[in-house]
Amino acid sequence: LKLWRPRPPARLAYKLDRAYRRDRHRLRPAPRLEAFVALYEWRDRLARALDESPRFVCATEVLLAVARRLPATPADLALAFYPLPILVRGKTPELLDLVARVVRLHDDGARPRRAAATGVDATPSLDELNTLVDWWRRWSVNGFAPPVRRSE
Repeated sequence: LKLWRPRPPARLAYKLDRAYRRDRHRLRPAPRLEAFVALYEWRDRLARALDESPRFVCATEVLLAVARRLPATPADLALAFYPLPILVRGKTPELLDLVARVVRLHDDGARPRRAAATGVDATPSLDELNTLVDWWRRWSVNGFAPPVRRSE
């Protein structure tokens, strides 16, 4: 019988958040999701340093709004979510620096984490694409391809 469940690592904790699950489709381009994860970890570190609840420091909805806008200036940050929580207002330069670092890392051509972990480039080569097209043609000729509607 287990009466408690261990906390997930901070790197994965954002996946259990209800607001993230509801709005994760809005974080589709890679820098937005990476910014959200970085902001989530930043909020967790700040809450632990202040001995407060992470939701008291900043609601997850605020982090989602900031990650969607990727603000570069304090004015952009105010446009992302108004009014900003008091603790976030006091840490504006730190938060903007964090977002700028994430955007800069993404713009420098950093590969996605999954590709970097496996050591394989995520972009297929022309030969791989040709192989895939040949495979599709072979299967479609043999009648195993999904039905395609043709307009007459």
